[in-house]
Amino acid sequence: LAWYWYGETGATYILGVKVIPYYKALWIICIVLGAWGGSEFLRNIWDFADTLNGLMAIPNLIALWWVSGEVRRLVKDFDAKRARGELT
Repeated sequence: LAWYWYGETGATYILGVKVIPYYKALWIICIVLGAWGGSEFLRNIWDFADTLNGLMAIPNLIALWWVSGEVRRLVKDFDAKRARGELT
């Protein structure tokens, strides 16, 4: 249920509230296919889901690399202020 809500909220944010009935229909179809498909079908679905979850790391790693210089600067500034006793 959490993934349903997360997906619906994301789809609504990107595409608007008109997408909700289509998203619900797609969700129900996926539930029926998952229950009806058998173990091999479910294994393929889980493999696909695992692949997509792994691919979500790519934009996060790019974002971390992008802000790493700023984070390094802020940590250096924090350490300098702490060494001078400016932080309580």
